[in-house]
Amino acid sequence: MRAMLCHEFGEPRTLKLGELPEPSVAPGMVKIAVHCAGLNFPDTLMIAGKYQSQPPFPFAPAIESAGIVTDVGEGVTDIAVGDRVMADHGH
Repeated sequence: MRAMLCHEFGEPRTLKLGELPEPSVAPGMVKIAVHCAGLNFPDTLMIAGKYQSQPPFPFAPAIESAGIVTDVGEGVTDIAVGDRVMADHGH
């Protein structure tokens, strides 16, 4: 999947368009076709290497996003494919 990726610490302008493996859907989770993602203050801290937790490089910063559900994991009963959703990724 395409994503704006952080390969090294820096400013938001250092992000580069790249590819990540297509995620699978785990039980209790949903898969979202992201239509927009927010780059917030915690994301800018993460990109700069100043956030309290740091994912391994390369990572796609975006604590929040919105889009359409494309797949639903086992046990999910209150969200369906095609639902419009917003998500807090809780880095």
